[in-house]
Amino acid sequence: MAALTRGLLGLALLGCGDPLVQTAYEGEPVFVHHQMVLDGAQPPDAVSPRWGVFWLRGGFEAGNVDDGVEQPGTSRPAVRYLGALRLYAPPAPALLATTAGGGRYGIGSLLLYDDRDGDRLRGPDEPILGTSQQALVYAPADLDAQASPTRRPLPAGFHVTRFPLPCEPTRDGTEDCGLPIGDPCVRAGDCGAEATCWRELGPGFPGGMCVGTGSCEQSGTVRYETSERRQLYVAWLPACAEDADCRVAAGYHCDQLLRACHVDAPISLTYGEVPTQGLCRDPLSGLGDRSCDGVDCVATCPAEARGGCVCGDRGEGPVCAARCRVDRECDFAPNLLRRCVDGICH
Repeated sequence: MAALTRGLLGLALLGCGDPLVQTAYEGEPVFVHHQMVLDGAQPPDAVSPRWGVFWLRGGFEAGNVDDGVEQPGTSRPAVRYLGALRLYAPPAPALLATTAGGGRYGIGSLLLYDDRDGDRLRGPDEPILGTSQQALVYAPADLDAQASPTRRPLPAGFHVTRFPLPCEPTRDGTEDCGLPIGDPCVRAGDCGAEATCWRELGPGFPGGMCVGTGSCEQSGTVRYETSERRQLYVAWLPACAEDADCRVAAGYHCDQLLRACHVDAPISLTYGEVPTQGLCRDPLSGLGDRSCDGVDCVATCPAEARGGCVCGDRGEGPVCAARCRVDRECDFAPNLLRRCVDGICH
């Protein structure tokens, strides 16, 4: 332990010929991520671009990523880089948040900023130049579901996940569907009638992954929600407790915040990337408007529509429609086909 306390105040990117290699011994890293990419076009008016690790003392309730407090000693010059990310100290106790169940944890992000006064810390008036859409999560001790911020067990140590996280705890499947969830695939037909093949979505799913997309919620899976280009995607991913439960050799790991197998992607720190507004997100929140031709879709929404209503298009022009994530959330409307398509009941 004494070896870790001497000079463990920084985060260094170490690589062959890297000008950021530290001359002073910083001890053994407490966390190593296999790859970080710092890329993008530096603003021409930037005076002294740097990046650092910022922790949200309010945790998931804090608000936005740019409200974080910089961990002293983590600031580094912002130059193009491709290599490992090494953290030499955990966040100080003052940077941690506490859950309602008494669990202590930290959540943070990497931010690019312009250090105009040269003090190697971001001041309140120094602009953010970019950020990462991945989150660093730290738990000083194992947290059970009651004490965890996601209401799922969270092992001690550092974890990498993605911003924004679902606002509500994810759900486990409980049915016996016999689907090959998690298997490699090339096309949808490789995965059965109520599953499909994800390959290019988001960061890309190497070798393809069969995910559940039908009404059967298979046991051993976790519901996952994401949205791209204003389209909602809901799928059931293979559940996991550790990386060994996933196809590690193919490029997957166990996302401990989701407790599901997901792509083990590099941490991407990018100039011009806008900080996430809010740490959690309802993927349906941007789908559709409140009003349709003067009809208030919120005020007229039936109580049975658990996700509320928005102005959507079922192919016949704009109508007030119930929001949904899965087909079974449309069962209350017998006059519909009871299918959830692009976030609304059809």
